[in-house]
Amino acid sequence: MTTPFTLTTTPDHTTVVLDGVDLSGDVEAVELSIAPGRPAHLILHIPTTGTISGEGAVTVVREPTDDELRERLASWLGELDPVAVDAAVRPRLRGMRDSYAEHVLAILRESLGG
Repeated sequence: MTTPFTLTTTPDHTTVVLDGVDLSGDVEAVELSIAPGRPAHLILHIPTTGTISGEGAVTVVREPTDDELRERLASWLGELDPVAVDAAVRPRLRGMRDSYAEHVLAILRESLGG
């Protein structure tokens, strides 16, 4: 099932109407995916508080809280293999004054794509 929507954009403003209801004041960001042979997929980012009512295939995304982000990071760090991190750092060390921690952080940033 799909839900009718309308996005109207100008350089200064975007209007978001979902099933006849203007949600422009409640939406922080909009993502629209269009692929051949598939219905358009609209994702609305809203603040963490508020009420949304409707029916149909709608995805609502809220930003994670600081606690949720810390929990995700702790979980990810808990899955790291210290032996693999050590094996990745050792070839980068060039001398006694080289910072082991700096290389670990660089490897972690690289593993996240940054």
